[in-house]
Amino acid sequence: MGVLFLILSVFAAELHAGGDLILRVPNESAKKNVMKLMGQSMRFESLGETGFWAVLDSKALDSSQREVLKDYLQPNFKYSQSEINDPELKRSWGLINSGQVVEEVVGLSHRDIGLEESLRVWRGDSSFTIAILDSGVERNHPELSDRIWQNPNEIAANGVDEDENGLVDDVEGWNVIDGNADISDTSGHGTLVAGIIGARAENGHGSRGVMDHVSIMVVKCFDRHGIGSTAAAIRAIQYAVMKGAQVLNASWGGPNYDPALFEVLKWANSKGVLVVTSSGNDGRDNDRYPVYPASFSLPNLISVAAYNARDERAEFSNYGKSSVEIAGPGVGIFGPSSGNSYRVASGTSFATPFVSGVAGLLWSYRPELSAHEIKTRLLATSSVISYYEKESLKSAGRVHAGNALMDTKSLRPQSPERWHSTPQQWQTKHPYSNSEVIQKVIHVPNATRLRLHFSEFQTEEGYDWVVLRDAKARVVGKYSGDLGAFDSADVLGDSMVIEFKSDDARTYQGVTVDRVDMSFERTPWETDLTAGY
Repeated sequence: MGVLFLILSVFAAELHAGGDLILRVPNESAKKNVMKLMGQSMRFESLGETGFWAVLDSKALDSSQREVLKDYLQPNFKYSQSEINDPELKRSWGLINSGQVVEEVVGLSHRDIGLEESLRVWRGDSSFTIAILDSGVERNHPELSDRIWQNPNEIAANGVDEDENGLVDDVEGWNVIDGNADISDTSGHGTLVAGIIGARAENGHGSRGVMDHVSIMVVKCFDRHGIGSTAAAIRAIQYAVMKGAQVLNASWGGPNYDPALFEVLKWANSKGVLVVTSSGNDGRDNDRYPVYPASFSLPNLISVAAYNARDERAEFSNYGKSSVEIAGPGVGIFGPSSGNSYRVASGTSFATPFVSGVAGLLWSYRPELSAHEIKTRLLATSSVISYYEKESLKSAGRVHAGNALMDTKSLRPQSPERWHSTPQQWQTKHPYSNSEVIQKVIHVPNATRLRLHFSEFQTEEGYDWVVLRDAKARVVGKYSGDLGAFDSADVLGDSMVIEFKSDDARTYQGVTVDRVDMSFERTPWETDLTAGY
């Protein structure tokens, strides 16, 4: 026993499912029922006083068997002494956030995608394919050289179209911009996207990706200036879907509704393919100002916002209570670039592949799930950022790999169902003046949440603002533009501050509040005003 303890004590407990599962049953009766369900003889061993256990191949279980056995299954944990040998991992706060300084901002520990938790469960599958629809990829980069998808039906550089798809030598993907097999990256954008998803781990270089094992299909559909087109996007999506990609990463978008793009993505949905796309970098509300493809209403599409190392939405990131679903790390993101180099960049472009990577991690772990089920689970298991984030994101959360794999869900913030109202008159001048600042504190004893009703709202968009804050001075909502009549976001607690501020340029009609709504419902969010922070 002493020898066994010494051997185990020098190993780091590293959870790695490896495709196998442990089946635990509490007694002899349960063991017989399982053996009958599986329709095969199983080698059980004793566990504890009355229980039994056996090893199962996860791929041998169908969905109905998984459902029946779900309370008895766990990963087949392995133990290893191996360390993470990625010298720049500390720069990848989106994977492991220890409170390091990123872009001159001190991060908050564990505000990341939960890589440490996911490594204990599953590391991916090299047969799972994610397509990068982008500027190409630096295929010889040491972080990516063994990650590039290979077309099994095509022979390289022989000038023959073996798979008869009309594309000669498309061994590692296709370049729809130039109509050839050259997938090299002309801007570095696609290489960083690919690296976030699947940069090699423990190779003595750089950092690592979300997935240790993945196949990255490269479909080049943007030129060296970062410009694409509807035609290029359609061809890229069709190629990726027909070649078997299960997740498409689309770190791009535009302001125009594109019916042709919608149709090809709708077709991808019919093929069971998940599409992950960036919400945009305009700092605007996609509910009011759509960006496509992010704002298409399709069940297989996930729109991603960018957040920093303190769980704050990036100033540049688009958002949308109804149209943007989830957050990913998108500020000061480190990873591989063209020329076998590394770079740090920010944008929703780089928040998106974190979500694509977690989707690939989950789907390769639970291959029986559909694209819609993967999306639903990613949203439901995201780590809630704050109560107030429900005004910016459908899930109010940041993608979390560990939660997704273990199906760990958390309470989603919701507004009260019952409100009480009282008249309240507060307004600016009509029209308001230049460089005007007006502030008011509203207090309702014993209330747990407050909100305002604006009967009219017209300010110079982007320049003149109304800001709502709670009792701890946290910003709850910012409003600007021609909004008409609407209800504000609800504020936690019994006090709120409303402030109007105009610049020294144009003036407009102004703002009128005619009602305060209050709730006295108790929920977990009110017991601690810092909940979710």
